[in-house]
Amino acid sequence: MFVGLTGGIGCGKSVVNGIFAQFDWLVLDADDICHSIYDSADEEFLELLKRRWGTKIVTRDGAGLDRGKIADIVFNSEKELCWLNSVIHPAVYQKALRIRSAQPGKDAVFDVPLLFEAGWENRFDAVVAVWTDDAIRFRRLRERGMTEEDIVKRDSTQMSCRRKMEMSDVALINNGDIENLRAQCEMLSRALRNGNASQSSSIGFGIG
Repeated sequence: MFVGLTGGIGCGKSVVNGIFAQFDWLVLDADDICHSIYDSADEEFLELLKRRWGTKIVTRDGAGLDRGKIADIVFNSEKELCWLNSVIHPAVYQKALRIRSAQPGKDAVFDVPLLFEAGWENRFDAVVAVWTDDAIRFRRLRERGMTEEDIVKRDSTQMSCRRKMEMSDVALINNGDIENLRAQCEMLSRALRNGNASQSSSIGFGIG
């Protein structure tokens, strides 16, 4: 199985990935892969971004890219965000496939926040959305140290959480505690491995 996992910021995708790892799934994270690409100091990638934005996006020691400065650029310009996505998305997907190919035959779940925005929905056997009420999401993000302005700005660059849920095959509802979420994940893992994610409709999951 190759399962896509998506949802808005603060919904709990990383927590779900961690739970699936406990059920012996290979877990992949698009943000982690993206960060590794930024930090690898690949000369071709580095030069591409420097030509676009200048050396201000390079770290002081020149060993990598300053993700904070890149975030300031792209989250204040839809045009620049679209350009960066057009560059980084293919690289992230190809690296994920390489990681997966190193463990053939193992079920994998790939956390991709911008899965639908990138047009990747047909690349997976099933797409799962994690949904959380906005009030709970925003509280979690504030507890991480994000300001209200940052939360709204980043949230506005993504498809709404409800729309992602509607477009997915299955939704995990993360408004409760970790045990409730774990129980949902356990049932979903079993249903996916049985080749019948639609079983989830009988155990409380939302169906997109």
